[in-house]
Amino acid sequence: MIDKYQLHIETIAKEFGCKLIQKPNLPGMMYVEYGYIEIPTIENQIHYLTGLHELSHFALGHTQGRPPHSDKRLYFDIGVLRSEAQAWEGALNWCIDEIQDESRRFMWDTCLGSYYHCYLWCKGVSSTLGNGNRHYVEFIYDHPDEYFESIMKRIQWNLKDWKQKYKGKL
Repeated sequence: MIDKYQLHIETIAKEFGCKLIQKPNLPGMMYVEYGYIEIPTIENQIHYLTGLHELSHFALGHTQGRPPHSDKRLYFDIGVLRSEAQAWEGALNWCIDEIQDESRRFMWDTCLGSYYHCYLWCKGVSSTLGNGNRHYVEFIYDHPDEYFESIMKRIQWNLKDWKQKYKGKL
């Protein structure tokens, strides 16, 4: 299945004109304004879903205001929670396989849920994101809405006992 995952990632990247940079255990990051994404070498379904997620950001044009493109910041302008939910929706829609429980836990507890946790922690205070050279843009987290909740529910499916507890909009 790993070969099918890799071919699928390469096919989507080619379709959108996105350069792939892959290395073992590389955390996913999109550099839409520069025309590429970074993803781990595909060794399992989590790596595959990470690639689909970053390709979704690319396909959606989620630019992040990195110099010299400070005016291109769609990711922040539409909201970090919304942008992340959109990219996970794309990954869910594109996935060619039944999503494993371990992958679902990764998507929520490590990824989307961690942004939600930051939303709870920041409570309307101006923030920046330090990873992926995104610290140039100050923003205030958008509130989770029905769309965000719908993607969270698709990810969580019927699993219980999440590390990142969802409390709704605060």
